[in-house]
Amino acid sequence: MVREEREGAAALSRYLVKHRLTPPYLGAYPSYFTSYNYLALDRLLPMLVEHQKRGLVQMEADLKALQDGATHKQVEDLVEMKRRHLKALEALATQ
Repeated sequence: MVREEREGAAALSRYLVKHRLTPPYLGAYPSYFTSYNYLALDRLLPMLVEHQKRGLVQMEADLKALQDGATHKQVEDLVEMKRRHLKALEALATQ
């Protein structure tokens, strides 16, 4: 999932640069995760699920606002990937 997330973000960035748009600066990795040293995965997974849900809600709202068909497709692909990853994280969290 990590590799696919990274590749998806890179593909969108390349698309934006190709169309002479500046990719947004999304900041560094969420700092609130950096203080969770030595947490068990069963404690961390629910946090990751919530983080993924919040990001997905924002991306879905952004997707609705896009008018350009090609750009809409790029973001739609990312949204679908995020949905798949959310389902996988939720499955892991319930085991």
